[in-house]
Amino acid sequence: MKKTILIIFIATLCIAGFAQDKKGAEQFNETYRPQYHFTPVENRMGSPISIITVDSTYHLYYQWNPHNLQQGFVNWGHATSHDLLKWEHKEIVLSQPAGVSDSMTHSPWWGSFSSNGKQLFAWATRWDDGIYRHTAIDANQLGEGEKTITDKNLNQSEPFVFWHKPTEKWVMAAYSRTDSMVNFLNSSDGLKWEITSSFRLIYGFVSLTEIAANNQPDSSLWLLIAENGNYMVGNFDGKKFENLTSFNKFDYGEMVGGSLIFKDFKNNRILLFSELKSEQQPDLPANGQLTFPTEIILKETNTGLELHHKPIEEIKQLYKKSVTIDNKKIYPGINNNPLQSIKGDCFHMKGSIDLKNCDMFGIIIRGNRENEGINLSYNTSRKMLEIEGSRFTYSPKNNKIDIELLIDRSSVEVFIEGGKYVISTPIIPEPKSLKYNLYSTGGEVFVEHFEVHELKSAWQNK
Repeated sequence: MKKTILIIFIATLCIAGFAQDKKGAEQFNETYRPQYHFTPVENRMGSPISIITVDSTYHLYYQWNPHNLQQGFVNWGHATSHDLLKWEHKEIVLSQPAGVSDSMTHSPWWGSFSSNGKQLFAWATRWDDGIYRHTAIDANQLGEGEKTITDKNLNQSEPFVFWHKPTEKWVMAAYSRTDSMVNFLNSSDGLKWEITSSFRLIYGFVSLTEIAANNQPDSSLWLLIAENGNYMVGNFDGKKFENLTSFNKFDYGEMVGGSLIFKDFKNNRILLFSELKSEQQPDLPANGQLTFPTEIILKETNTGLELHHKPIEEIKQLYKKSVTIDNKKIYPGINNNPLQSIKGDCFHMKGSIDLKNCDMFGIIIRGNRENEGINLSYNTSRKMLEIEGSRFTYSPKNNKIDIELLIDRSSVEVFIEGGKYVISTPIIPEPKSLKYNLYSTGGEVFVEHFEVHELKSAWQNK
C-alpha cells in the first residue's frame, strides 16, 4: 500500500512538473509573442529605464504594470541576461507604496541606475511627490528612498543621472513635461542638486553619453538621445550641453517610444534600446516589447556627424539555417521571386540591391498565396521608403539599397545604409501567412548579394 502511494505521489509530481514546463513553453510561444525581442511575462510594459552590468550580468529595468494590461500602476520591472538575448525575469525592484489604490499616486514613473565606481544608486520620479534617491543594496534590491528635489518646477521631472568623472560630480538631466525644459544639475552626493543650465526640448525625456566619432579615442563628443527616436550631438563640460548638430531621427518608426542609451563596458560599445508600442494581441498576456539592442556608431562624414546603428553581433547566436542569393536579376511578375522557398516568422535578412530601372522595389513580409502581407517598399520617383505607415525619404548611393531586416512575430526593424536610416514598427500578420516575396515593378532590379538567416527562439532555447 505504501509503495502504491509513493508511486502515485511521484507520478503526480512528474505530471505537475510536465504541466508547468508545458505552460512555460506555451507562455513564450504564443502566436504574436516576439521570439528574440524582450517582452514581460505578462501585463503591460512601458519604456526601458536603465541597463547596468554587474559581474558580467546585464540588469535591465523597465516600466511595468504588474496588475493588468492598462496604463498606470507603474513599477520597475527587472530582468537579467548574460548575452542580451536570453532574459530571466526577476522581482520588482521599485514599486508604489503598499495600500495605494490609485493607478498614479507615488508610482516610480521613470529614472535611472548609476554608479560612481564605489556605490550604486537609483533615482526615480514618484508621481506627484518628486525625485528620490535610493541606495542599492545590490542590483536586485533598493533601500528606502530619500527625497532629493524640492523645487516645484522639477518635482515631475524625469531624471537621467550619471557620474561625470572629469568634475567628480553627479550630473542629472531632468526633463520637465510641465514646461518642456531639460535642466542639467550637479551634485556631490546625489541628494543636494544645483541647476547649471537649461534648454527647451519638445521631444521628451533624454539620456546622454560620451561618444567618439569614427571610434577615434581623441574624439570626445556627447550624444543626447530623446524619446520618440530623436538625437543630437554636442559638447558637454558637466554643466552645459552645447549642440553641434540639429535634432535628427535615429528611428523613423511611428510607434517608437522611450529610448535609452548605455555604455556596455563588457564589450566596449554603446548600445540602444527603445520601447516599441503596439496594439494588444488577443493571445498575449503581455503588452509591449523593446527593439532589438543595436550598437551605436557616430560617423564624421563630408555632410557632418551622422548616427548609425546596427543589430548587435549576438544575433548570430540565433542563426538556424541560412540561404544566400547572389547576382540575380529580378523582373516584374509573380514568377521571379528569389525568396520563393523562404517560409517562417523569424529572420535576419541583409543585402545589397541595385535598383537598375525599376519604378518600385519591395519585399512582402509574412505574405499569403495572393502576395498580401506587410509591404516594405521603395518608390524610386518619390525617393521614399515605407512600411506600415512609417516612412522616410532618401536617395540611395550609386542607385543601390543597402538593406538589413530583423523580422519577429510581431515586429519588423529596417536598417538602411548601415543603420543611418531606421524604421522599427510593430506588425500584426495573419498567423498562417509565412511567405516572402522580393519584387520589382516597372523595370528590373539586380540582387548583388542577399542573405536570409532563419532565427531560433531566444526564449525557447534558454
